[in-house]
Amino acid sequence: MAALPHIEVINRILIAEKNARGIADEVHAELDRLPAALEKERDELREKYLARANRRIETVRTTEESYAEEMEKVMDDRLSAAIASSEDAARIHSDEWVSKMFDMVINAPFRD
Repeated sequence: MAALPHIEVINRILIAEKNARGIADEVHAELDRLPAALEKERDELREKYLARANRRIETVRTTEESYAEEMEKVMDDRLSAAIASSEDAARIHSDEWVSKMFDMVINAPFRD
């Protein structure tokens, strides 16, 4: 292989240095953009997780509201049944209860 003239070697070195400088400039530019890119990515992740959390909160809220409404209906039904049962008992036993109360009042011992 023939030896390259000194000028050719120097030209190749200059070209390599120019390419290296271009690569270094690209790296520095990327490093300069990195903080902003990381902040943007962090903000996007935060928004993504907040949206996910808000969806979960809404799901739980809806579920709990439905459960509360269901329990309210169950309690209303139980109360209505208890009231109906008490009214039925009063209708059936009212004469007996009045008679017993009358006897208790009339036959109560008097104190001086």
